[in-house]
Amino acid sequence: NNYIKDIIKQRNYFRIMKGYYPMIISVGFAHIPLFYCYDMNKNTDSIYNNFFYGSMGKIAHDIIMCPGDTIRMHCNLLNINGYNSTKIILKKGPSYFFKGLPISLLISIPGGGMEFLIINRIERLEYNKNNIVFKFMPGFIGGFLTSILLTPFDYLKTQMQIQGSEINKYKIYKSNIKNHLFLLNKYYNNVGFRGLFRGSFIRGFNSAICYGTYEILSTVYKIN
Repeated sequence: NNYIKDIIKQRNYFRIMKGYYPMIISVGFAHIPLFYCYDMNKNTDSIYNNFFYGSMGKIAHDIIMCPGDTIRMHCNLLNINGYNSTKIILKKGPSYFFKGLPISLLISIPGGGMEFLIINRIERLEYNKNNIVFKFMPGFIGGFLTSILLTPFDYLKTQMQIQGSEINKYKIYKSNIKNHLFLLNKYYNNVGFRGLFRGSFIRGFNSAICYGTYEILSTVYKIN
């Protein structure tokens, strides 16, 4: 909410589009394995298979997504274009594109598994699936619930991605991060328990758009 207010106040309406191109390229490739596993998930009743497909889909998604997500984050927070963002990251070395990948993969295993499991169970309920609104509901509920649980860990991933960069004002402190537990404790002391779950609703909304749009396009183009 404060971020949007700042954009309106400065009349910098296109700031939310910073990093759009590297992000959309990485998103396009990352969702190929994700939706492959998503379709496999819809065809199984096994809880274990639901969890497996969700984890595998999210792991592949996050590996492909990580470089574009790192570029996008620097674009958004520094208000620069993708070219300049990439130059800043390359100063730290190519491996910096994958700075937040370890914690991201740690999130993917429980997060993707729970998300696909919730979506699968909701899809099996009896409701009006021909209504276009309801096509977005399984993804929203699955994404919202998992984001509530995993938002604190997503924060850790974000901090790892910007560690050592020029984004000093978004870091808790300027020295290197000792470990994830130290960082999470520092963040908790600053924002409290409720602050750990900032952005949960937006992440749920993103999930709804992601899976809901795929369901609509699957119907229109008869992919299934």
